[in-house]
Amino acid sequence: MSAFQSNQQITIHLDNTQSAAELRGVYFYEWMQAWKTPKHLLFLKHPLGQAHINLHTYLEFWDKEDTQQYLQTPKKVETELCWTDFKDEEQLNNLAPQEVAELLYLGHRMIPLHQPFFSKLGNSIVYLSREDGEQSTIFMKESKDFFTSLGILLSNKMSLMKLDSTLLGIKRKKELPPIPSTVLMTFATLWEEGLLIDLEKIESTRGKIELPLFLLVDDDASNIEETTVRGKIIYDRKSKEWMAYVL
Repeated sequence: MSAFQSNQQITIHLDNTQSAAELRGVYFYEWMQAWKTPKHLLFLKHPLGQAHINLHTYLEFWDKEDTQQYLQTPKKVETELCWTDFKDEEQLNNLAPQEVAELLYLGHRMIPLHQPFFSKLGNSIVYLSREDGEQSTIFMKESKDFFTSLGILLSNKMSLMKLDSTLLGIKRKKELPPIPSTVLMTFATLWEEGLLIDLEKIESTRGKIELPLFLLVDDDASNIEETTVRGKIIYDRKSKEWMAYVL
């Protein structure tokens, strides 16, 4: 695994019929850092090294401590990655052969045979990545959970940027609160069309920070024109609140 380097462009395309989101520009490390309800991770395909083995399914998994250890050192995953979550190992031991077969199919084909969620497993997310930071598909049982994680992810990335200036004009970083899921869900229909977020297009003034949302045209992230701006996520410095502006 190579050193982690964050992308400045993110594309997001929702498919509500499948409870799925297609993402480009987001690394596994960034998603795990933003996902605030980490349980155990059940790996269906991974190159992440040492993991525990469940003797009922012969699938590998991480517990919460393993996840936290990984997050201490961000790394790019070099090959395909497929995982889902579960609460405790007893749930794995209760899986029927057909359910284990469907999980193996999911890891092999990188698409669910039927539904990506299993009642015995109690999973809430399925994460499929063919190339880390380039192409990922995330199935979320609750759409609000997706937008909660996305709001944390975006604010984390923006907090790493130098959006403030001192009296001497020196640029400095500013830690920003998470963008509420309610703000992001305001753009519900636009996420289904496909949106591009380019962090280099952020406008920062003394009163506010504006993050424009561009319509994704023909899946071409390089085709950014001012006429394709469909909305803005705005942070009011005085009230310290986020708001949505739909164009």
